[in-house]
Amino acid sequence: MIAASAFGLLGIILVYIMINIHVTNLKSFGIPYSTPFSPSMVGDWKDLILRAPVSMLTKRPKLLDPEDEKSANKGVNDS
Repeated sequence: MIAASAFGLLGIILVYIMINIHVTNLKSFGIPYSTPFSPSMVGDWKDLILRAPVSMLTKRPKLLDPEDEKSANKGVNDS
């Protein structure tokens, strides 16, 4: 609000850009906070907006650099 009162629309835009840069640089447990948007990994977007069926969620995210690509749990109903 201070930037908006001092600089108007330009102040709002500058603060918005600074907040986006800050969020992009944040990390939680060594993983970028804005994952999977940045860095862009299209293969990990299965669960981004709508939850994919559990049977489709067998691969681990590439950003985690797993030892094995497939997870041990292949689904809830699998025995």
